[in-house]
Amino acid sequence: MPTRTVGSGTYTSWSVNLDGASGGDGSSGSSGSSGSSGNAGSSGSSGSSGSSGESGSSGSSGSSGSSGSSGSSGSSGSSGSSGSSGLKGANGAITFEYEYNNSPITPGTTNDGDIRFNSINLDAATAAYINDNDINGDDISEFYTALSNVDNDTKGYIQVADTTDSTKFALYQITAISNNSTYFTFTISEQASSATQPFDATTPVFLSFGISGESGSSGSSGSSGSSGSSGSWF
Repeated sequence: MPTRTVGSGTYTSWSVNLDGASGGDGSSGSSGSSGSSGNAGSSGSSGSSGSSGESGSSGSSGSSGSSGSSGSSGSSGSSGSSGSSGLKGANGAITFEYEYNNSPITPGTTNDGDIRFNSINLDAATAAYINDNDINGDDISEFYTALSNVDNDTKGYIQVADTTDSTKFALYQITAISNNSTYFTFTISEQASSATQPFDATTPVFLSFGISGESGSSGSSGSSGSSGSSGSWF
C-alpha cells in the first residue's frame, strides 16, 4: 500500500497517520419523532385590585307614609290653689269715702274729706264734724241738709268703717244735725264699736248712712166712754 508523508519542519519525533483523510459531511437525517408534553407550570401570582368605580347617582325619594293615628288625651292637671279674697266693699247703705282725722277734737273748720270727733275715744264721742266734701272732692252738703230735715227724733244712723278692714268700725245714732257753712256737726250717741279707738291717726273710712222714716201723723181721738153705773148708799 502506498504511503504519504504529512507535515513539514523539523520534529524530533514523527507520527504516521495511517487512516485515510476525513470524508465530507453526509446529508441530514430525517427529524425524530416529537417528545411527550412537559408537566403544567404552577399558577402565577394574583394581579393587583383595580381602582374603584364612580358612585352611582342617588335614587329618587320614596313617597311619604300615611299619618299615624292620634294619641289619647293626657290626664287633666290638678287644680291651682285659690286666690286670696278681695277686700270687702262698703255696705249697701248710702256711703261716702272720707278720711278719719284724730285732731283737733274741738269744733272747727275741717279739711276737704275730713271727719273728726269730739273725743279721741270714739266709743265716748257725742259729736262728729264732717266736711261738706268727701275725699274725692264731691260736695255732699245737700244730702246732709236733707238728712237734717227728717221729721224724727232719730235722724238716722252712721257707721264709720276702715276702707280696708270692715271689722274696724264705730256705729252711732244721729239725733241732730247743724250746718256750719263748710262742715256739719252731727249730734251722735255710740251704739257699737270694734274698739275704744279702732282707727289710726289718719285712716281712710267709709261713712254709711241709714235714714229714719218720717214720724207718722197723730191718730184720731177715741170715742167717749159710756157712763158709769150709779153708786149705792151704805
